[in-house]
Amino acid sequence: MSSWDKIFLNLGRLKQSKRKRVIFTAKEGIRDIKNITSSCGCTRANYDAKTRELKVVYTPKKIPSHLQTQGYYTSYKHLTITYVEGEKEVLTFKAIITT
Repeated sequence: MSSWDKIFLNLGRLKQSKRKRVIFTAKEGIRDIKNITSSCGCTRANYDAKTRELKVVYTPKKIPSHLQTQGYYTSYKHLTITYVEGEKEVLTFKAIITT
């Protein structure tokens, strides 16, 4: 069973290079977190134990040149939560990045 209200968020359409703040909320009684790792340098995360919020800042990269004519790309980012006792849980968000 997940320690989070949601393990997947769909952010919809986002502009390339424009920051987006995302919040995952932990359930009551969440275990102690040892480490949070993001799947990409464009995603930073910080957990606030008082509010039980994992605050994420995502800055989508520019549309790759081979997708310029299409005008968008779909991005999936993952945050791996490692708990003190060694268990892991993955939170994911998705966005369609446009010009």
